Amino acid sequence: MNPTRQDINIPWVESPFFASLLDAHCRTPEEKTAATRYHEDGYLILRGAVPDEVCDAVRSQVQPLFRPGVAEGSRSEYRVQDGYKESPAVRAVAGNARVLETLRLLYGRRAFPFQTLNFLRGSQQRAHSDFIHFNSLPARYMCGAWTALEDITLENGPLFYFKGSHKLPQYTYFDLGLKDMKNDYVMYEDHIERLAAQHAFPKENLLARKGDVLIWSSNLMHGGDKILKAGSTRWSQVTHYYFEDCLYFTPMYSDFLTGSLYHREIRDVTTGGFVNQTYNGKPFAALPVGGGRYLITNRMLMIGKAVSLARRAGSSLKRALFGGRMRADGYK
Repeated sequence: MNPTRQDINIPWVESPFFASLLDAHCRTPEEKTAATRYHEDGYLILRGAVPDEVCDAVRSQVQPLFRPGVAEGSRSEYRVQDGYKESPAVRAVAGNARVLETLRLLYGRRAFPFQTLNFLRGSQQRAHSDFIHFNSLPARYMCGAWTALEDITLENGPLFYFKGSHKLPQYTYFDLGLKDMKNDYVMYEDHIERLAAQHAFPKENLLARKGDVLIWSSNLMHGGDKILKAGSTRWSQVTHYYFEDCLYFTPMYSDFLTGSLYHREIRDVTTGGFVNQTYNGKPFAALPVGGGRYLITNRMLMIGKAVSLARRAGSSLKRALFGGRMRADGYK
């Protein structure tokens, strides 16, 4: 292998050999600049990527989906999860051609959106990494895109992020000594804030114009800043993306001591269909071990055992499949 072009099992844009891979993946000076910025900072801003009329259509179509009087939840008075199911405009933002082309450049694989979140106001969410909710095998083939559906200022609780924090290890609950998947989440946020302070990552706010899109790495620490002007809106859409030829799981609910993963069944927002999951194009087996977790393997003996277990379990256990779909409950 040419020592100047080392290929390892993570996205090339996050590789420690990034500099030696740059020429092979980028054709123009503009592409090199964009990839280098993403590699160094963990995010990239696409100005004016979404037309005003599409932004307006999202707001119009999502407005009836909010639930007044419901403080929190997947659909509440300020947040709508998976509004793409009802809104063609939300699907259009999720499938924005410029965003998808940029993601293919940065990750070297086809990206597909699997979740949307629409916000009426700022979330004021504490710093976190999307990795704890969404990861893949191979690792780091996941990212987010935040679209401003109106102009964003410091007054209406802008998105914030810690520049360069994506270069930290992907810390799991197991790494941080946390055990209770839901009740320890506040402690997880405490750890993230201490890590940001310890490494002195610069905190930046996204002061965006309507139609701007911020793409960020799955391990970038980010959140929502305080709303300084009471009653102000902060119309926005978050779209989460995975990449092809991976399998997908939730680290927060996985058991890294035993190696059993909380596997996710994924739909492509743009097609509505389930995504065929593989490990770098190779089939895998998943043995159900309880609690929504599965032991993942590519050994043919274990594949046979997985199929046998699935047949014996019938409808009492989620199906174990190889090289394809698997049922698992999503979160976030």
